[in-house]
Amino acid sequence: MTNPLKNENGFTLIELLITITIFAVSIAIVFGGLRVGIRAWEKGEADIDYRQRNRIVLDLLKRQIKSTHLFEIQKDGEKSILFNGKNNSLEFVSGIALMPGSRKGLVHVKYTVQNNPKTEKKELQFFEEVNPVLAQDSEIDDEAEFTPLLPGIEELDFEYFGSTEDDEPGAWHPEWDAEQTGALPDAVKLILKTGPEKEAIKIIAPVLAEAAK
Repeated sequence: MTNPLKNENGFTLIELLITITIFAVSIAIVFGGLRVGIRAWEKGEADIDYRQRNRIVLDLLKRQIKSTHLFEIQKDGEKSILFNGKNNSLEFVSGIALMPGSRKGLVHVKYTVQNNPKTEKKELQFFEEVNPVLAQDSEIDDEAEFTPLLPGIEELDFEYFGSTEDDEPGAWHPEWDAEQTGALPDAVKLILKTGPEKEAIKIIAPVLAEAAK
């Protein structure tokens, strides 16, 4: 009598089922590992692209800050330099515009770090006015139309190097009051943090000021 569980080649149906099951499990493991590898590669590529983009943006900011002009305005009846440096914002006049296609001339610029309620993360925003007719007491307020420049960051700090008193050596300061010091800082440092476990990116821009009124 012929055994129904045995084929002509001598393999039983149970052996075939076990072989097929082992093969299917092996394929699933191989493709599962392949998917994990692809995701890790894609994440690594995305992290590299994100870091490179941040570096490019910071280099553009460095170039604009290096072109800072010593722009004097009348404030409260006295002359003052239009340069307002805070730990989370910076306002000044530059000879270089960030916006593509902008005409040559002075640019009234402001960078500010704000919380984005949609992403619940911070972002660097900026506003610039090309060839401005600067009022004697003008400042860019928070109602201006700012453009996101670096979204999804943890923090961006500005620091300012210089001497606040004639008899003091230069040092880094979290703020710079040009009205009080009567001068621009010697340099501006930008410290970008993209995550708690990510190494901060630091850029130092020397201020090569040219007088403009």
